[in-house]
Amino acid sequence: MPSCALQGHSRRPQHGRGPPGFKHRFLVGLILAFGCLLAVTGASSDDESSSSKEKKVAIVTLVTTSTYIPGALVLAESLQAVKAKGDRVLLWVGPEDDPRSDMTPDRIAELKEYWDETRQLTKADGSYTECQISEQHKTLIQENPTLKGLDRYWGTCSKFAVWGLVDYDVVVYMDADSVALHNFDFVFDYLDTGEAHFAAHGVPECWDTNPPQFLECNFYTAFFVIKPLPHVQSYFHQLASKQYLAEGEITLLNQVIQQWKPLPRFTLVAQTEAVRPMADDGKTMDWSQAKVYDFAGNPDTKPWMSHALAKQYHDPNWHAYFGSMVPGTEGYNRYMVPQKIWNDYYDKVLAKKEKKQKATKEEL
Repeated sequence: MPSCALQGHSRRPQHGRGPPGFKHRFLVGLILAFGCLLAVTGASSDDESSSSKEKKVAIVTLVTTSTYIPGALVLAESLQAVKAKGDRVLLWVGPEDDPRSDMTPDRIAELKEYWDETRQLTKADGSYTECQISEQHKTLIQENPTLKGLDRYWGTCSKFAVWGLVDYDVVVYMDADSVALHNFDFVFDYLDTGEAHFAAHGVPECWDTNPPQFLECNFYTAFFVIKPLPHVQSYFHQLASKQYLAEGEITLLNQVIQQWKPLPRFTLVAQTEAVRPMADDGKTMDWSQAKVYDFAGNPDTKPWMSHALAKQYHDPNWHAYFGSMVPGTEGYNRYMVPQKIWNDYYDKVLAKKEKKQKATKEEL
C-alpha cells in the first residue's frame, strides 16, 4: 500500500476563484482518520486491465440552476459534433433539496432531449453536497463588488457525485459552461498507466518551469478524468460538511488530491487565463491544439450573455466583457474565436427548438 500523499497545507487554485483573504480549514485529523484515500492517490487492487474488457465511459456535467441550461445544451451539441464517445450524463439539483435551485420538470425535459441520462442529486441518498459558506464570507461577498457572483458556487461541491457513477469504468467531468472544440477520446485511456486515479489540467503556473513542476501547482476542475469509486464520493461529502468552501469544490480537491496525472497542455483552455495555444511561428494562435474551452469568469462573462448581447446589438462580434471586437485582432483571436463557436452551436440549438415548437403548433 502506498504511503499517504496528503498534505496539511492549502493548495490554493490559481485561476481567480474568490478573494485572496479567504482561508479554509484543512481537517488533518479527519483526513488521517479516513486513511490515505488509496483510490484517489494510488492504484486499487480491484482494477482490471484495460485490455481485459471494453471500457464503459461517460461524459458528465452538472446543472444547479436554469442559468446554465444553455451551456449544457451547447456542451451536448459540441460533444456530438466532435464525435466524442461515451454516454452523456447530466447531474442536477432540485429546489426540494436546495431552494437556490430553480430547476423544474419542463427544464429537465428540455435537457433530456440532449443528454442520455439525467440524474437528480439529493440529500436523502447523499449524492447532493452543498459548498458551505460562513456568514462572514456572505457579508464580504455582498459588500465587495469584485466578488460578484462568488456565491454561485454553492452547488459545485456536488461534482463529488461523479465518483459514485459506478456503472462506468471511466468518467470525464466537464463544466456546463464549457464547449468541446476537438475530440478528446484519448483521455478515456489516460489513466491506464501509472497509479493515479485522477487526471486534470494544470493551471498556467505549472508550465513556468522547464520541465513543469506539477507537484508544486494546482489543477483546474472544469475538466477532469476519474475512475468512479463510491467511498471517494462519501469521503469528499463528509469533508465538505465539516468546512467552509466559499470558492466551491476546487479548494478541497486541490487540498486532498496530491497524486494526479496532468493532462497534456491545452487539453483545456480557460477564458480567464492569458495563455493560448500558439502556432510554430510563436505569433499566431492555433486553436486546433485546444480540445476544450472553459468560459471561466463571473456571471456577466458567460457565453450565453455574449450571445444575447450580440443579438441585441445586431453585432456577431460582440463580447459581454469587451464589447464589439474587431476580427483579426489579438483580442478577437484570443476571446471571440471560441465565443463564435459557442454562438454557432447555440443558434443550432435554438433553431431545433423553434422547429419543434412549430411542429407542435401545426399538430394542434
